[in-house]
Amino acid sequence: MIEAIQITREFRYQGITLTDLGENFTPEYIKDFYAGTYPALTNAEIQDNGISDDKHIYTFSTKVATKG
Repeated sequence: MIEAIQITREFRYQGITLTDLGENFTPEYIKDFYAGTYPALTNAEIQDNGISDDKHIYTFSTKVATKG
């Protein structure tokens, strides 16, 4: 028997789960939207962590930079 499940998206940044704005919006758009609240997201990378527990998980991560 095949069972259909609904996969939701989850966006994470520094231990915070950010609300998905809707499936019509790309992860890039969501990152840009939240950059207004979290300015470091402007230069963040989007990591697709795959599906776990019926959630498609994306993580926004920033690079640590050093002045040199």
